[in-house]
Amino acid sequence: MFRNALCLGLVTSCAAVAGSPAPIQYASNLGRPVREQVCRAMRALERAQGTFPSAAGRSEASWEWTSGDGRAADNASGVVALALARSEELCGSRGALRRYAEARSAVHRSYGFLYDADVEALAIAAARSKDAALASLAREAFDRRHEGANGREIVERSFLFRSEPSLVGYDAAMAVRAALAVGRLEKAREIADAALAVAPRWSEGEDPFGYRTTSRGALLEALAMLDAKSYRPRVTDLLHHLALTQGKDGSWAGRNTQATAYAVRGLSRWSEEFALSSAARGRRWLRLTQLKAGPWATYNDLVPEPFVGPVVPAVTAEVLLALVD
Repeated sequence: MFRNALCLGLVTSCAAVAGSPAPIQYASNLGRPVREQVCRAMRALERAQGTFPSAAGRSEASWEWTSGDGRAADNASGVVALALARSEELCGSRGALRRYAEARSAVHRSYGFLYDADVEALAIAAARSKDAALASLAREAFDRRHEGANGREIVERSFLFRSEPSLVGYDAAMAVRAALAVGRLEKAREIADAALAVAPRWSEGEDPFGYRTTSRGALLEALAMLDAKSYRPRVTDLLHHLALTQGKDGSWAGRNTQATAYAVRGLSRWSEEFALSSAARGRRWLRLTQLKAGPWATYNDLVPEPFVGPVVPAVTAEVLLALVD
């Protein structure tokens, strides 16, 4: 409703969404090299790192749910760290990933709880620094998180605890990636097989918030990382769902940035021509909608700032990962 009312008040800007040229603020983004856009986003994430109140008291070297709300996003900070790890290769490091790894290691050593994205980020940080102790800690964190559960149990737990079952595919994808990062290949296969076996429960139906799109894209990406060749016959429906639900402007779910980022990431991992073409259109929309300071908004109707969605560090990280791969 807010977005509809906004368009009534900004007819010229909203017309850009319908096909007329984008405002100069956005059109100029396409003239920038992708590397420049990635590094602007990375610096924005580095600036946003801090210590924030959380359910555990406080979360150090972390990020907020929404920029400016003062609450730590403990279950999403690992996603930001993954983006930093990937973009460091292009942009150089200012220590944000190291600070994050030190803080999460302290949480684990105090018997705290880490998420799958934390496990993957710590494993990557360990590999980069050749830190055997950190690699061991990442494996311990994975085992503590999943407590010996098999793949089917991990997926069913997600259905049990998720208020949105349409995000179970996303949860499974993150668990697959974490398992791969710490060398638990068989566990990764179990989780992937279990998620595919129940795909109709999380992937089919209306998608007003883009959760199903996010899940499809995230799982497609994880399956390709696991073994694209063996999973190809089983992912046809997911690939076609994404290609057929893409908007004319290249975005998904009504210009939803997170859903578009995951759709791009999932489609771009597979060699089918229609998937790569769809991913390219989605990546163009993501490049177009970067904000002046470097991050992305949760949605963007191509109206001038500040009349865009909230800025969420994890969403910026998810777009960054869609642009670098």
